[in-house]
Amino acid sequence: MRVHKSYIVALEHIAFIERNRIVIEGEYIPIGATYKDAFWNKINS
Repeated sequence: MRVHKSYIVALEHIAFIERNRIVIEGEYIPIGATYKDAFWNKINS
């Protein structure tokens, strides 16, 4: 799923979510404002 202009992530690899960042294997990936609503809708469904 696209979560930022520069990042597409596989949801099953997300270790945890911290505010507006995703952590995958120790790497922090920002969640862009444009993609935030769609991301949270997918996570909460």
